[in-house]
Amino acid sequence: MPTRSPASRKWVLGLLAAACLATAFAAGIWTRGIATQPDRIVAEAWGPLLQADGNVLLSVASHNHMQVRARTRQPDPAESSVEAPAQVNDWYRKYFQLRSDQKLYLMFVDTSTRFGDAIGASEVFQTIAKFRGSSQIFPERVVTEAMFRNRNVVLIGMPENSPIADRLLARGGFQVGFDEAIHKETIIGPLRGPGAARTYVTKRNGSDLVESHALVTVLPGEGDGGSLHRMLILSGSHSSCTIGAAEFFSSASHLRELLERFRREGYAGFPSAYQVVVGCTADSVLPLSVQYESHLVLKLP
Repeated sequence: MPTRSPASRKWVLGLLAAACLATAFAAGIWTRGIATQPDRIVAEAWGPLLQADGNVLLSVASHNHMQVRARTRQPDPAESSVEAPAQVNDWYRKYFQLRSDQKLYLMFVDTSTRFGDAIGASEVFQTIAKFRGSSQIFPERVVTEAMFRNRNVVLIGMPENSPIADRLLARGGFQVGFDEAIHKETIIGPLRGPGAARTYVTKRNGSDLVESHALVTVLPGEGDGGSLHRMLILSGSHSSCTIGAAEFFSSASHLRELLERFRREGYAGFPSAYQVVVGCTADSVLPLSVQYESHLVLKLP
């Protein structure tokens, strides 16, 4: 069997991402799944998010980046672009041909999402549909926090790409951020409670194998009916983490193990607010395995 080159592999991942985005960002389209036998532990953990009238708003972070485009003339000023430096030209020629009459330009883009966030949204989408729940999916760029009021919400994205996640995660004991001293994305915590804080660092073993961490945060909904609604935030230190977080929180076996940990701490069921750190090993951005790392029950005011 022929071995794919790194360039062709990127094309395959790109096509997968495009397919996922086509599904994930069909904004305003309502979905209902085919009935299956619900797993009690998953239904208990997700609570109102899986109810038939759950009306879940699924918001996926948008991130800013520069897109490389080959042009024979300078783009229109309305397209917000700059001519690419020589290093970009050298990189571009590794994958594509550049004609002598073309120049490369970097185009400003603020409406795309990360591959892992898109796949994670698809996993959440399928879980809600499997339980006959209903949901709407939107890129965060068109979402306002006022839309969260008195509604079930799933928020996907890293704080640096999601101002809403940044604000909400500040209430938690685990924080996601970039450590400039070591130039790596990290999760640090717990920053409150009796346990000593630990730093969970993203590591790369070889060219594609990535060891990173996801952060699952469960909070009461916002608004007058907070106790009747649920907010789920899936974040982490790498693109693969969002997929890993969604898989962990959709897995009956992982949730059963988590519930047992809560019971040993004296809780009869899943608390109303908590965070879970999930370890994730991935091949590039595709998870190979996920496992529990740590958790913290939040005492909100």
